[in-house]
Amino acid sequence: MNAFLKIKKLKNDMNRNVFCLTAMRIRLSLLLMLVMGMQAAYAQQDFAQVLLGMKEKYQQMESVHIVMQVQVFEDAGASVPFYNEKVEIRKDAQRYRYRYADQDMLMNEKYLIMVDRTAREIVCSKRNPKAENLDNFQPPGFNMDSLFSFYGKPQYMGKKDQAHHYKVALKDAVVNEVNLFIDADANVFRKIDYKYRDGQHAVIAFQVFDVHPQFEPGTFDEQFYVTASKTDIKPSKNFLNYQVVNIETDNETAN
Repeated sequence: MNAFLKIKKLKNDMNRNVFCLTAMRIRLSLLLMLVMGMQAAYAQQDFAQVLLGMKEKYQQMESVHIVMQVQVFEDAGASVPFYNEKVEIRKDAQRYRYRYADQDMLMNEKYLIMVDRTAREIVCSKRNPKAENLDNFQPPGFNMDSLFSFYGKPQYMGKKDQAHHYKVALKDAVVNEVNLFIDADANVFRKIDYKYRDGQHAVIAFQVFDVHPQFEPGTFDEQFYVTASKTDIKPSKNFLNYQVVNIETDNETAN
């Protein structure tokens, strides 16, 4: 592959990563809207009132730190998951840091960095918020009637081990049942259990769900991944022997 085609592919990959970031933000937005709204709704009739306050509460949130374990089982009787990965999401205003399996992503004021730990490759690009259209992101439209028409009415199943249990049936979907477990004291998710029509089920267990996190200095610093000079970007000491692909520099070389 010649230099021009390689850079074109890398830029397409970066654009796809930006799209994935936007999609991730939408999914996270919906999740956070639900979580922030779960202020100890103890009965089914209260659930509708809780939903009405979600959008406003989400828009007021600036930071979050989530650590969760995602496991997928072949069937309800399986004790060992065939898929088991840890996910960590850190958000502070418009800065993000994300780790899932062998993939890292960092977005701060200056850079968008994608890391593939298996391929030992770091793709780095300077931020272009206007092109990314991330700063103008708005949560999806909120319509309680349409939400209930798709998910069905939630059932309050009771309280066990200091967690409130809600069950939601999905209509005409791959997932036919979702069980939500909300910590009775902290009012945040403890676990989400998805049951699929083919018998599989997935469990998301929240190890950390902090909506008022105190991040360590440097959490969103690109120097964890790369060191930049006026002429070059190299891997940091944490990622020695990784290949760094600088979209801007390589694009100039190709041209």
